[in-house]
Parts: sequence; structure tokens; C-alpha cells
Amino acid sequence: MPGNAGGRPPEEAGQQPPPRPNGETRVPDQAIEVAILEALGNGDVLTLPELAARLEAHGLEVEGGESLVLGQDSAVVLWTRWRPEVIDAVVDLGADGRLVVERCSPERFRGLALDLPVAPVRRPPDPLPEPHWLPALLWRPRRLRESAA
Repeated sequence: MPGNAGGRPPEEAGQQPPPRPNGETRVPDQAIEVAILEALGNGDVLTLPELAARLEAHGLEVEGGESLVLGQDSAVVLWTRWRPEVIDAVVDLGADGRLVVERCSPERFRGLALDLPVAPVRRPPDPLPEPHWLPALLWRPRRLRESAA
């Protein structure tokens, strides 16, 4: 599930930003990307609500009306109720390899689970008929933490 390796935003590499589930593309806000990377620090591994709390503690409004989904599969939900700009920044960082997203146990969320069934560990051959939650952790790849130090 980690994003592809790379060191430049897609638009600088001559690529379009990753499309959102509705087919739209937006260029993420660089300030939000920097805030996310700073919130992840050097080696911190966070759930999405933990990341949101850190961002909000530093004055960045996270709460909104959209869901962060896995790739183009809108039935696999990572988290909900975020601003589109924050979602775009997470998607861009993951696609560019500056952020790693990995499945984890729902227990890691300490009672903050989404009210959805948990996504199966193995992807079924057919699309999921209804939204499922994929509990996930985020962190910065070691090679990028070391180069930023």
C-alpha cells in the first residue's frame, strides 16, 4: 500500500496529480503537505485521527465533509470528515513516496473506529458492495527522514 517512490511533486515531474475518486484532480497545498510531514516528525507512526489532532494543535483545520479513500476504490475508506485540501495533500504525499500508509489493527485506534465494517485483509475479486473501513497508520520513509535532518 505504500506510495510510489519519487522526490518531486507530480506536476514538477510532468505528471498530473493523482485523480480523486470523483475523477477530479487538484494540486495539493504545499503548506498543508509541510504541516503533515512536520506532524509525522522523525519516526512517528500515527493513525489518521492522531495526525488530525496534531495538525489541529498547530492551527490547521482538518475537519470537513469528505472521506479519504484507498486509491480509486471509494468503498475502502481510510478516514472520514476531512477537508478536501488535507485529503489531497495526504494523497499527493503517498503517491510521491513521501508518506507511507499501511494497514494496522483496529485496536490501534483506541475507540475512534469508524462505524463501518472492517475491510477484508485480502482484497475480494469483486468490488465491495458497501463502504468498509481500512484502519491504517502513516509515517515518513526513513530515507526521507534522514535527508530532512
